Amino acid sequence: MLIALRRLLQLLVVALLVGACGAATPTGDASPSAAATSPSAAAANPSAPAGAVHVSLLDFSIAPAKLSLPAGQVTFHVTNDGKTPHNFDIRTPQGALDSSSKIIAHSKDLDPGQSDTFTATLAAGSYTFFCAYAGHEALGMVGTLVVS
Repeated sequence: MLIALRRLLQLLVVALLVGACGAATPTGDASPSAAATSPSAAAANPSAPAGAVHVSLLDFSIAPAKLSLPAGQVTFHVTNDGKTPHNFDIRTPQGALDSSSKIIAHSKDLDPGQSDTFTATLAAGSYTFFCAYAGHEALGMVGTLVVS
C-alpha cells in the first residue's frame, strides 16, 4: 500500500512539472491578458503580478520570440530559465543595433532561476528585445515587439 501511494505521489509530481514546463516556454504572440489568466502560467510564475507579460530567457533564445501588445504601460515579468546569466532589454527601432538604437526599458541582470518585474510605457511602433550580454543576441536571444 505504501509503495502504491508513493508511486501515485510521484506521478502527480511529474504531471505538475510537465504542466509547468508547458507554461514556461510559450510560442507565438503573447498578450498581457493571456499570460496573466493562464492557470499554468500563474502556477509556474507565482511572483508574477496580475496582467504581467511573462518572458522566459533560455540558453540561447527568448520565449516568446514575438510579442504584440497594446500601447501604454506594460508590466513584464522576466525569468531566467537558462543555465547562464541573462537580461532582457527593449530597444527602438526594430532591427539590428546601430547608432539610432536606444534602450527604452530593461530588466536587471539575472542569474539562473532569478526573476525581475519592470514596467515600461510603450508607444505604438516596432521594437527589438534582446539579451545584452556579449554575444547572446547573435546566438539567438532576440525577438520582435509590435505595439499598436
